[in-house]
Amino acid sequence: MAVQASPHDAAAAAKSLEYGGGVTLRSLPPEILGPVLSEAPASSWYNPRYYSSLFKIRSVCKQWMDIVNANPGLWTSIWLASNLNLVKLILIRSKTQLLSVWYDDGLFAGSVSLPESHISSFLDLVSSSSRRWKFLDYRASYYAQHERMLGLPFDELGELNILLSGNIAYTSTLTAPRLKSIDVHRCSLNWHSISGLRSLAIDQNTEGPDFDELIAVLRASPDLERLQVERNWPMTAPVQPESSQTLPHIFLPKLQVMRFEKLPI
Repeated sequence: MAVQASPHDAAAAAKSLEYGGGVTLRSLPPEILGPVLSEAPASSWYNPRYYSSLFKIRSVCKQWMDIVNANPGLWTSIWLASNLNLVKLILIRSKTQLLSVWYDDGLFAGSVSLPESHISSFLDLVSSSSRRWKFLDYRASYYAQHERMLGLPFDELGELNILLSGNIAYTSTLTAPRLKSIDVHRCSLNWHSISGLRSLAIDQNTEGPDFDELIAVLRASPDLERLQVERNWPMTAPVQPESSQTLPHIFLPKLQVMRFEKLPI
């Protein structure tokens, strides 16, 4: 665990810099330099240059190398396209830190697909760490082996994005008790097993949810703050005579954003 700089140390260093004391970034002691480098964690979105930059910082001198190597908070992002040796290093250096994982096989956006051997080896490497994932962005072809990724135990997962090249219904129950945000594109889930959400976005699904399934999710997520449903063809209300048709009561006191677009009427 990195040693925290005392306010006195930080103030002394700042004063020396202010009066031209000759202090450079490289000359700062580890108890100050460590927290400085820790303020540059991996990007909250996909940034393939992050680790390249981290290794440049690490190569400045032995002191910086030791600080980077010993700071698990700098090793918390994993990308499918990364070199597998780098993935192994990240899993070791991150220790018990929560991880963000980006899985993009290239087919969702119509790009050249990654080799199946690389994808399989990647899944073999990272699957044992799934219990400490906090974020997963999953982009894949509709015929990929979704169970190998989505069937993992996600004890700490708070945010899940799923974007597929074609529509599927993934009916297995997600093991993600802390899940608060779901954003799905062309992927229906086991909606009756999902609860406690704060954000839900559904786009271009032909496999669900239907009206009753959506109502079930909303009733099970009283703290929902954002709801967005677009181009979702199956979501139709039961057909009843207009005079007797009633919509179920749902109380969402924290809802801030609600958007419905291009839905069947």
